[in-house]
Amino acid sequence: MQTDQRIERHRATIYRTKHYSEEQIRRLQDSGSQQEKDIARWFWKHTETHIGPGKLHELNGYTWPITSTRRAINNLTASGILIKTEYQSMGIYGKPEYHWQWKKPSASSTEQKELFNEKSRCQN
Repeated sequence: MQTDQRIERHRATIYRTKHYSEEQIRRLQDSGSQQEKDIARWFWKHTETHIGPGKLHELNGYTWPITSTRRAINNLTASGILIKTEYQSMGIYGKPEYHWQWKKPSASSTEQKELFNEKSRCQN
């Protein structure tokens, strides 16, 4: 099954809170990218589902901290891959949390146009 190209092109954002070596930055980016890609793929497979970070984290049994799931969701939202909905539910710490869902590409997006052009070429 082929995934949305936005997932594969996405690169994790590293928030520098202390000095890291270049090697540490690469490892952190790889780790963060994998977390974000795992989360993006879940949303891509469940395009009509909206879910909060705590429930998503619990449902998938992620071994990384919940804060990493929240960071990944925020980064994916900033990248235009996810959208924040108006829905809320009780989070894992007893506080309401918003839900996110997959953002379908708009018909005017460049990626949609490229896909359409590719399909047209295949049919000719």
